[in-house]
Amino acid sequence: MSKPELMLVTPPYHCGVVEVAGRWLPLNLLYVAGAARKAGVEPRLYDAMSLFTGWDEIRAQLREHKPKYVASYAITATIDTCMELG
Repeated sequence: MSKPELMLVTPPYHCGVVEVAGRWLPLNLLYVAGAARKAGVEPRLYDAMSLFTGWDEIRAQLREHKPKYVASYAITATIDTCMELG
């Protein structure tokens, strides 16, 4: 994979409800990745929630890949966590 111009990150949100619900695809970010690729922008998805990683690993991924842009998303339960990315 070439160097990503756009890194899409799911926020690292973990609680009992999430662990019981299991893992799910971040469809919203996959749609953005598809649109970016169609526009000629190379995306990379880092799903911190499904990988059960935290901010240290996200920062390591950003340092390693050095994307031009970073984007995330938030639902009500993850808004505070997601704001830490900015």
